[in-house]
Amino acid sequence: MSRTKPFVRPLDSEGHWLADDRRHFENTHLLLAELEQVNAEVIKQWPKSLSESVKKNETTKAHWKLTRKRDLLSDSVKVFSAISVEAFLNFYGVYRLGEAQFHPELEKLFFKAQLIRLLKVCDEIDLTESHEIIKVAKKITTRRNLIVHPKTHEISGYLSAKDRGGDKVPDVAREAVSDMALFFQHFVELVPGAALQIPPPFDVEN
Repeated sequence: MSRTKPFVRPLDSEGHWLADDRRHFENTHLLLAELEQVNAEVIKQWPKSLSESVKKNETTKAHWKLTRKRDLLSDSVKVFSAISVEAFLNFYGVYRLGEAQFHPELEKLFFKAQLIRLLKVCDEIDLTESHEIIKVAKKITTRRNLIVHPKTHEISGYLSAKDRGGDKVPDVAREAVSDMALFFQHFVELVPGAALQIPPPFDVEN
């Protein structure tokens, strides 16, 4: 930000904002709930022992498509959990600083840098790399980046599905949602007055 001391709105400011952070938060929970259902059906139809991989020609077309849907949902949970916390931080920046101050310099920062700078400017909090919110932020963004910034790796020859690694489904998606909740928990611990701005608990059944 400029050397001029920025104007920071108080945490109880009233106003109107167009923001999608709560929608993305809810979408993350809805996607995980659907993933759990689809994964249960994939397991139910698995034609071999669950410890064995299955090739496309070893199962039905419908079951193969269901496994692809399972994997799509898993990836979506990981991406939307990151979108949720990033959308919240963008909202928080505009909420406290206004668009005119936030957008030119802070909006385009990478997530970790934006988090550190916002809490310093708005709340006079100095975060270090060892703080738990930074650790969980790194996990969230790393998980997202593996999907949205995919890399190609050269290998010496054919690798079986077992040797290719990859995420455990739905375990990693569950972890993504837990990390999202943990990020918000740490944020409120740092800035208790921001509790009302955090997405509220979401019940997928209602």
